[in-house]
Amino acid sequence: QIQEVREMLVRLCQVDPMRSSFYRDYWSRLLLETAITSWWSRDSCHDNNTPGDGYHDNTPLSLSRKYLTRIVHHDYMFAVRVLDLSGNSLTTLAGFGALRTLERLDISSNRITTLEGLEGCGNLRSLDAGCNCICNPCGVLVCTKCRIESLVLRGNPLCESEMYPGCVKDSCPMLCTLDGMDL
Repeated sequence: QIQEVREMLVRLCQVDPMRSSFYRDYWSRLLLETAITSWWSRDSCHDNNTPGDGYHDNTPLSLSRKYLTRIVHHDYMFAVRVLDLSGNSLTTLAGFGALRTLERLDISSNRITTLEGLEGCGNLRSLDAGCNCICNPCGVLVCTKCRIESLVLRGNPLCESEMYPGCVKDSCPMLCTLDGMDL
């Protein structure tokens, strides 16, 4: 059923290209609502017969390669610890600060230009932001507010700078691994 909706939205983009961004954002919203509902209901079926609270395990919320252009309903994802958003078309991390329990985030292969938006993610330990569009070291400074131990930025224009490793290490005092290499 959701695939039929996707096909209809693709057709609408072809017929009405002026509103294609609207249709893509609508798809993102619909898919996200479906995924979050499924994630929460999965959790309500545990042995203790209590409604799901999302804290029982580290079951990831995987939204990889879903053609997402934006993320909405951050407030419904407050209990997510592991989130995979790789391979989409995201350009911003606005609102991600609401994900206070988030420990691992994969936002690789998107169109993100800065890590701003992650400031409130105080439990974030592992971040894969490889293959995005981060050019400026200031786009990584937000990591000073997180406790990131493992960071992947490989594949971003920022990595071409000679000052890249030192600048990132200064921004992330708890960093142990950068681009898969121990520091």
